[in-house]
Amino acid sequence: MPELFQHYWPYFLVGLDLILALMVTFHAVLHKRETDTIIAWVGVAWMAPFLGVTAYFCFGINRIRRRAVSLEIGQGVSLEPPLIEEGDYRLRAEFLERYPNLIGLAELGAKVTGKPLQPGNRVHFLRDGDGAFPAMIDAIDSAESSIALLSYIFDCGEVLSGDRWFPRIERSDGNVVARGVTDGPDEHLDQILEVILGALATASKHVRIVSPYFIPDLTILRSLIVAAHRGVTVDIVLPSDNNMPIVDWASTALIAQLIEKGCRVHRSAPPFDHTKLMVIDGVWSLIGSTNWDPRSLRLNFEFNVECYSMPLAKELEELIDGKIAGGEQLSLEQIENRSLPIKLRDGLARLASPYL
Repeated sequence: MPELFQHYWPYFLVGLDLILALMVTFHAVLHKRETDTIIAWVGVAWMAPFLGVTAYFCFGINRIRRRAVSLEIGQGVSLEPPLIEEGDYRLRAEFLERYPNLIGLAELGAKVTGKPLQPGNRVHFLRDGDGAFPAMIDAIDSAESSIALLSYIFDCGEVLSGDRWFPRIERSDGNVVARGVTDGPDEHLDQILEVILGALATASKHVRIVSPYFIPDLTILRSLIVAAHRGVTVDIVLPSDNNMPIVDWASTALIAQLIEKGCRVHRSAPPFDHTKLMVIDGVWSLIGSTNWDPRSLRLNFEFNVECYSMPLAKELEELIDGKIAGGEQLSLEQIENRSLPIKLRDGLARLASPYL
């Protein structure tokens, strides 16, 4: 028997790799939604014996839902629907009457999320850690019954329910009409993406984007280009000093297409800028956790808030203007004048974009 195995072990390994590659192919075809992602993973599985299968097993299979279910996350939580008063409908209607081009975007958000716009919100913008941490500490120090901190970490613990954790929020006199937009690889998939695409299609004057990681897929890329072709001013602000070099390399390989079609791309000054913003026409803004990359839009659990408010949008645009003024606008010549090794490096990084 040992002699037989010694003679035939290469054939055994080849057969095993073929079986594993077929399993990856079947799993990707059945569970992946994007054709380019399927092609990428299947190609890796077949062209890199065992290594490709191992990579797919480690990084290509979504285990987040199974992990969340095993921890019983979300079970036992019952939230009352938000209380909508007659005055709320009137305030929303009055706001949208002033900005008729946003009516379609508001309807899209309602259909995508299943949630109504809520008027009467106050949003206080904290620009950086120097502003955010003191405010967090003050809130913690003033807490009377409970403290809740939203995080991406899954862990066992108490199931949060009841008025202590989900009290009826008192109505404020704020001027922001807002709606929460959730996104995740299992539930609410593509909600953020659809809202972003709707906003790009709605824009008539300006699109302002700030993101630390920017690797848009073909759909978003074309939507940005179409907006620029319609005469919309598109400004994209990216960090000049990125904490993930390979993401920056892949992003650079895509930037030339945007600049060539009329979008303006800027590099903000160091240190690394983790800001995530989108502002449309000085009225609508999207703030939250989502980056403009495949991982954030496809794999991660994210939460954003779409806000309809001219004063808030003006404050956010002033922040963006400051980043642009203190940074550098990239030119097509700069991108094209990269050395051949740098172009090859960036191009190879772009090939890995479905995994980033």
